[in-house]
Amino acid sequence: MIQQAFGVIGAAYGDEGKGLVTDFLAHQSLKQGHRTVVARFNGGAQAGHTVTLPNGVRHVFHHWGSGALAGASTYLGPRFALHPMLWMEETEWLANHSACLDLLVDARSLVTVPSDVMINQAVEAARGTGRHGSCGVGFGETCERQEHVGMGLTVGELARMSDEQLLEKLAWIGQHHVPQRLVALGLPGHTLGDKACHPAIHARFLEDCRCLLAHARVVSPKALQSFDTVVFEGAQGLALDEELGDFPFVTRSKTGLPYLVELADEAGI
Repeated sequence: MIQQAFGVIGAAYGDEGKGLVTDFLAHQSLKQGHRTVVARFNGGAQAGHTVTLPNGVRHVFHHWGSGALAGASTYLGPRFALHPMLWMEETEWLANHSACLDLLVDARSLVTVPSDVMINQAVEAARGTGRHGSCGVGFGETCERQEHVGMGLTVGELARMSDEQLLEKLAWIGQHHVPQRLVALGLPGHTLGDKACHPAIHARFLEDCRCLLAHARVVSPKALQSFDTVVFEGAQGLALDEELGDFPFVTRSKTGLPYLVELADEAGI
């Protein structure tokens, strides 16, 4: 049963110390003997929350909650966008540094596919000196694709797909969504189309997705009730909020309390 819950959000453009605060709260909770989980309620792999241990070991968290090195579990919520290829790289590093790798993922969490990253990077490059400062990991494009009928992909859907069905889905996205999206962004005829359907890229993506699903527990928000302490860890800051931020330097997410409150309500907190 949940005994306490904390919310950590930023008030500016990021770099406010959210990782540091989350790590501290996780440490304090675990010292009290509490089962502790860090719940990521927005954003995705573009987040970069830094934690430095007393021995000098430093890690920038992208997927995992910033309490993982302290020993806390991680929950990725329904508004989180999971990047399987980057998740695998980060997980391997944490496994080598004795982090807690207990991972719970909401079935509605979004999944970033390779073409999301390619579109993101192509558009940012085309802006030239007017670049927005995108991290280039496809977060905004993942959210955009999810709004198009038949193009979205969630962790729950991924878990139900065979390898063949996933490869068919990626091909469908590459053949239909990518060309339309490039036209909408003012990049018709861009060579991205061929790369978006490259077999080697899809094979690597498939492998990383299977590793993710073999590791994670796909759950609902009610799973948070099995912990004593929940630390809700936000990504980016209020100045980057999609509705309140400094346009065009914004992210495709609500960076304040709305998604936190939404998740807490679903979890019964």
